Amino acid sequence: MRLFLDSFWRAFAYCLMPRVMLLSLLPLAMLLVLSVSWGYFYWSPTQDWVRDMLASWQVLQGMLDWLQDKGAGELQAVVIPLVVIFAITPILVVISLLAVSLMMTPALVDLVVQRRFAQAVYGSHPYGFDVTPDTLARIAVTDMATWWQRHVRACDARVSLVGAVDRAQADAIVTQLLAGIQRAQCEKLPAVPEVAALPGATDQRVPMATAQAHVMLGQPGHRRDDPDFFSLRVGNYVLGGGGFVSRLTTEVREKRGLTYGVYSYFSPGMHAGAFTVGLQTRSDQADQALALARDVVAGFVANGPTDAELAAAKDNLVNGFVLRIDTNRKLLDNVANIAWYSLPADYLQTWTQQVQAVTVADVRRAFQRVLQPGAMASVVVGGAGS
Repeated sequence: MRLFLDSFWRAFAYCLMPRVMLLSLLPLAMLLVLSVSWGYFYWSPTQDWVRDMLASWQVLQGMLDWLQDKGAGELQAVVIPLVVIFAITPILVVISLLAVSLMMTPALVDLVVQRRFAQAVYGSHPYGFDVTPDTLARIAVTDMATWWQRHVRACDARVSLVGAVDRAQADAIVTQLLAGIQRAQCEKLPAVPEVAALPGATDQRVPMATAQAHVMLGQPGHRRDDPDFFSLRVGNYVLGGGGFVSRLTTEVREKRGLTYGVYSYFSPGMHAGAFTVGLQTRSDQADQALALARDVVAGFVANGPTDAELAAAKDNLVNGFVLRIDTNRKLLDNVANIAWYSLPADYLQTWTQQVQAVTVADVRRAFQRVLQPGAMASVVVGGAGS
């Protein structure tokens, strides 16, 4: 029961988040704006139109005349506004819902492409699992309690603290924090399998009546503890992680005008996270944009960056390093990253030196080892599909 109540209050607290509340109230806000605007500009003309329409109907006009003879003529002043309100309200509601649905379409399309891409890249690996109504329905309170007892354990915890505390204070905080998850036993959990390499190229098309098609291309990438992490990090900045100065942006956006934005990134974890290329384009240009993105990735894997591209990437990453640790929150994220992935204790101190040490040959070798351009998965959501 305690777990149930805890889940309820977490869900309730989520509903009180500003973004969730804003999105939930958006249709009502639009309805209010439309109602006020219509009332300000068209209230009197609409009443006049309704009054003229009622006057043209002999039966209704006869009833109004009868009411006036009986001394209830003032009801006409009430009936006409009520008719206007009851007639216009459904129209304003439908307009509001249509407008909200149009604004939500890009987010829904993005959700579909993200889910399909994860399934295509990860297959049956847990990284590809997704929450659905069916999976939630199969979870009982006893399942949650069992999972909590088995997986949430002080012996597996790695606690990171940043702030004005000494070692004694930190120890006291951690002891108090972990007191509720001490376990009598701490047996080793079953190992999670590695992400399997894709056997070959795949291409999924999901037709949706949208002006823009969402395109994703990629494959399993590398683990966080990969020895070529910095070579892959610097190389991806050149390929698609550097925004307007990346090669994908130059080829797909600047030279061909196929998209407003295109990107690539690695998402390494305890196991190989996805390497992802993403873009949005007109539905009728999706095939052209996808083929060009494939060619750019293949060319980069084969040849690597130029000396000028590599130098620019390293300068940007090194000069921007201070912005990665300029707040306690960012510093905590980096310290937690070191603890979780068992990185060297001097990881932050040597970060810029590791970036500066990367060569063109390092990037080319690392990308050729990790990526297989001819065996990537692609997903296109939007347009006619097939």
